[in-house]
Amino acid sequence: MLFKRIFGVACAAAISLGCLTVTAAADEAEEDEASHIEFTSSESFLTTDMEPALSFDNDNWSSYVFKTRDADSLGVSMTQDKTTSYQGYSLEISASGGDSGTAYMNTADAEEGAPCPGIELRAESFGLSCFDGCMIMFNYKMGSDVENKLVDNNVLAFGTDEEYSASLTSQPVKLTYDVLLNDNVTQYRSESVGVPTSPQGGSVTKIVFEFPITQKLDSDVICLDNIYIQLPDGEHYIKNQDGYNPNAEKKETIEGIQIKEKVETKDISTSETKETSSSKTGVIVIIVIIAVLIAGLVVFFIIKHKTKYY
Repeated sequence: MLFKRIFGVACAAAISLGCLTVTAAADEAEEDEASHIEFTSSESFLTTDMEPALSFDNDNWSSYVFKTRDADSLGVSMTQDKTTSYQGYSLEISASGGDSGTAYMNTADAEEGAPCPGIELRAESFGLSCFDGCMIMFNYKMGSDVENKLVDNNVLAFGTDEEYSASLTSQPVKLTYDVLLNDNVTQYRSESVGVPTSPQGGSVTKIVFEFPITQKLDSDVICLDNIYIQLPDGEHYIKNQDGYNPNAEKKETIEGIQIKEKVETKDISTSETKETSSSKTGVIVIIVIIAVLIAGLVVFFIIKHKTKYY
């Protein structure tokens, strides 16, 4: 009898716990659903031609690219670059600060509300309610002086919301400084940020380029050119908003960019010493061989001469 009572109490507790779990999951799902924004687009912004929404060829770009909430802490600034652009002109983003002790938004050990210095694109600027389901494509070039001054040498590109929640595009796209295998310092490279149709945690209203700078930097961090925004249907794009020059030549390699090379004086000196030592040894061996040959010839002629007269 006692066993039946205990069993009944246990079953009731299990059922109650199950109901609470289901209720909590339902509430969480409703909250997640409520945080999503229905995707809409303004017809006046759309085209079926693949053209960059932003080309930076004229001055109107400043109405479409903004600094993030923490950009001023690193002295982030933007200017039109007319010398090292990919096509026409490009956007150069610079910084004049850095802190090795900061855990930035998408770096290890970052907490909610961590700093997110950089620049951002806002959906509303392009006639969109959000970027959900969109593909953002762009050309970029890393700054020549950022090596070892960014966390893992990366600029991070990702989608987020108005509150700068953790990346809503799964993993941030890493734009990694590289002058060897995939040179993106003297050449522009293509990259893209894909936004899920229903991002987990909410809707993407911003595309952010984050600069997790760890050392004092007073130069350009990255240059951007020709940013395309493809809509979820795969057929429409946001048409150009800042005066695109399609006749401008696209450059394969950017001339005039100097990359600082680290020279190890000790290694060079050691190499030169070894080479000099090797050269001296070779000369000595040659002299010894010649001396032995001459000595042998002298002995040979002396013996031959004595044989002739005796």
